[in-house]
Amino acid sequence: MKRARSCRLLLLLALALAAPAARAQESAAPAGALSEAVQKELSAVQDLLARATAEFEGPQQSRSIVQFDEIVTRLEVLHRQGTLPTRGREILSTAYELRARAYYNIGLQEKAADSFRSLVQLSPQYSISKEKVSPKVVDYFNSVKKALVGYLAVSSSPAGAKVSLNGDFLSLTDFFPLEVLAGEYTVEIAREGYRTETRTISIAPKATETLQVDLTRTLASAFVVTEPAGVEIWLDGPRPAAAPAPSCWRWCARRGSTLAAPPAAPSWATSPSDRTTSSSGRSATRR
Repeated sequence: MKRARSCRLLLLLALALAAPAARAQESAAPAGALSEAVQKELSAVQDLLARATAEFEGPQQSRSIVQFDEIVTRLEVLHRQGTLPTRGREILSTAYELRARAYYNIGLQEKAADSFRSLVQLSPQYSISKEKVSPKVVDYFNSVKKALVGYLAVSSSPAGAKVSLNGDFLSLTDFFPLEVLAGEYTVEIAREGYRTETRTISIAPKATETLQVDLTRTLASAFVVTEPAGVEIWLDGPRPAAAPAPSCWRWCARRGSTLAAPPAAPSWATSPSDRTTSSSGRSATRR
């Protein structure tokens, strides 16, 4: 049992110290953009976490609580400032979990619940395995978590859209229900070339909300091959006989060339004297 617990603690420490510098589903600052002050603070907190974890594994586990308190206090300052990177979130999550377990093991379950609540609010999808930790502790953690989280599933047509909750990236569609904190959210579903869709939802604890969104295309391209090459391609029909000459476009297709229409392009082209040639060999007129 002691050996299993040690393995669990080593795994937690490894995750905290070797966490990736950036994660796609998070908006924390990338490692390359961290200020020198934040880097120094993270380095100091990592050393403190190593000492606290060693104390947690020792015969007087409760002594580690003071050190975990210091880690939490220092990293929560960065979190409130919006400068806590992914690596810092991993360390903070580990500190919340180990502090809660230390409180639970000395009979202070309310203190343990407070720390578990902070953990879930930071990382709603956090989980603790019964294979690594006492089942009683895991059950207690799950009971706290169930009172705080609901579930959200989003699918879109086409799939592959970015889903953000209140501006924070969550996942790409389509995805099965993910754990999120209960509350009110503005959900954005965005994909390049399509109009961004916005929905307002309310997620209750233990409840599941499902969104199905049909995206509307706003940009498109066409690939044209002609035989013979060098023919003129008109967008939206030929030019009227007596039309004036405001801004317009005309494309002369080449074999294998790509034809792309500007969003506000009119339906006819100006006189050949206004024509310019692009670097790709297409001839386009704009005025």
